[in-house]
Amino acid sequence: MVLHTIGKAGLGVGGAFGNGQVYKSGTHVGDTSLTQLSIGLQAGGQAYSQIMFFEDERAFTEFTSGEFEFGAGATAVALTAGASAAATTTGTSAGASGGKNDATTSGSYHKGMATFTIAKGGLMVEAVLAGQKFSYDAL
Repeated sequence: MVLHTIGKAGLGVGGAFGNGQVYKSGTHVGDTSLTQLSIGLQAGGQAYSQIMFFEDERAFTEFTSGEFEFGAGATAVALTAGASAAATTTGTSAGASGGKNDATTSGSYHKGMATFTIAKGGLMVEAVLAGQKFSYDAL
């Protein structure tokens, strides 16, 4: 799954939205969107890309069913460099991005999914409780 650009902004209350494509064995099989609502200590705006890998068929099926996920996290982004940490119902993660051409993540697959995030730009600091929803439309 690839979300090319997710826009995110907040000041106390925040939100994020992005569109992308879902691939299975290299073939485009559907479209996806991410909607997120957050509340907590946050200020600023950012844009980022996200790539999610599915370890097996079960994980892919779970994602395409549109499960709702709650999460809590802390993020800091300045221009195109970023650092993040999160604890969610799908596990914990931490990562850093030095710019548009690289991304890192720590840990491994959790419940069959691994996520990489690339900061594209912005200025944002947050420590929030967030809920996010992925929608999926098969081709």
